[in-house]
Amino acid sequence: MKLGALINSDGTGAGERQVTGFAIDHRKVAPGTVFGAFEGARVNGEDYIADAIRSGAIAIVARPGLHIEGAAYIANANPRDDRDRAR
Repeated sequence: MKLGALINSDGTGAGERQVTGFAIDHRKVAPGTVFGAFEGARVNGEDYIADAIRSGAIAIVARPGLHIEGAAYIANANPRDDRDRAR
């Protein structure tokens, strides 16, 4: 699936990048992965966004209001909706 199927293209060509997977564990991110930065009962995925981008995440799914650099940002008040759509 291409990233453009999940987000609106911003004219940068980011939407043409190939999505290779989806992870909610930053340690499982590989190049082409979409990282779900979800808040859990014990861990907040937002704390690992920079690590995920360094590992090759091409997009971050997270709550609105964050400042994300280095990857496409899919803002959603209920980010698990986007995770389910990506599967």
